[in-house]
Amino acid sequence: MPEADSLALLVRRALNPDRVVPNLIGGPAFAHVSLLGPLPTPAEIDDSIWAALESTCSRLEAFSFTLAGLRVFGGGIAYLAPEPDGHFRDLMRTFSEVVFARSDVPAERATPHLTLAFGMETAERVAALESLMRPALPLTGRARHVDAVFVESSRKTLVRRFPLRG
Repeated sequence: MPEADSLALLVRRALNPDRVVPNLIGGPAFAHVSLLGPLPTPAEIDDSIWAALESTCSRLEAFSFTLAGLRVFGGGIAYLAPEPDGHFRDLMRTFSEVVFARSDVPAERATPHLTLAFGMETAERVAALESLMRPALPLTGRARHVDAVFVESSRKTLVRRFPLRG
């Protein structure tokens, strides 16, 4: 979600300066709504899975959403949740069935979210985050595609892009 990149970078620099900002396609673009992950390495995903994901996405309409409210997962991971989230949850269910058949997915992997900050275990840290992000919200975006991204500690590699209709 490019509309959120400047906010995510501001938060990362202010509250998590020790964390590496992954490099995606030649720039520090990393704000995204997570649907499923972590993905296996690209070599571990066979062509039938890619074909199923492409087929699924080609049948789904692009959709708009808003990011406005801050939430915190257990463990102090702060995030923005997309609203409405129904389309994202439908994508997550479909992709889980295609890529993983698992029932032990932790909450942060089963909730559509845009991660903003780590270490938000205290009220003071959450208040600092809210102060930073308040002027930038709400953010509105349009989901036009789903990206399969392989994540390493210092970079993210776009493996495949699956356009949605419209």
